[in-house]
Amino acid sequence: DKHWKELALHVKTGAPLPICEEVELNDQDYLFNKASEEWMLTPAALAAAQVLDMGKTRRAVRILEIGCGSAVFGATLAHSDPNAVISLIDNEFNIKRARKTVASIGLEHKVTFIETETLDDLDAVPELAGQTFDLVLMAGLLHQKTSGECQRMFQQLHTLIKPTRELA
Repeated sequence: DKHWKELALHVKTGAPLPICEEVELNDQDYLFNKASEEWMLTPAALAAAQVLDMGKTRRAVRILEIGCGSAVFGATLAHSDPNAVISLIDNEFNIKRARKTVASIGLEHKVTFIETETLDDLDAVPELAGQTFDLVLMAGLLHQKTSGECQRMFQQLHTLIKPTRELA
């Protein structure tokens, strides 16, 4: 990658890096990139399940994964706790990917899929109204948001997380 080649020079001398150009991917390339991403995220999801002690001290957990993508994190945590139930929320494209992940490990009976146009206003998602969860996951989402968007999301999350429970 041309940007990585320039990184050593940048670190040594402070020379500016070339401007990253947006590359338009075709659907097949995009799906390939997402599949690669899933492989890279799986060890982190397994580590998260271990750190969170899923299925041991945390059992029968109600999980909400916001911006689930292909649901690598949510599916891994739900798989680790036989009595967990999970709600996955994302856009139409990612919910289709999440359905494939969930089906591939036989968790369909534990999952509710929530399709939404945007994750910027969780209060406007009817399926979340009146719901509370033991654990809310947001993997790879916050770094894409501005600090104002993060603050708004945290305010909305407050009503979705049961008291004494957590956000991961």
